[in-house]
Amino acid sequence: MAPAKICAWRPVALMEIRDNDLYKEAGYTSWQKYLTDNEAKFGIGSERQANRYIAAARVMPALPQTRTAASGSGWAEATVTQTD
Repeated sequence: MAPAKICAWRPVALMEIRDNDLYKEAGYTSWQKYLTDNEAKFGIGSERQANRYIAAARVMPALPQTRTAASGSGWAEATVTQTD
């Protein structure tokens, strides 16, 4: 089975669920059990993979805003490596 495409909201949702122990409110005793039972919902089956997506969600707001690839431009090395 191919993994589900990760939408932008999924890592943020996972972060909120994990960091606020919301999985316990849903009746789960562990984060891992929550992930296993909700694999189809999030497209993530392991705690390691979920934590990677959560780490990326924390970095995303700091990334520079660029135009989409559909408009013919995207990130340039200078944009990504630019320092203030």
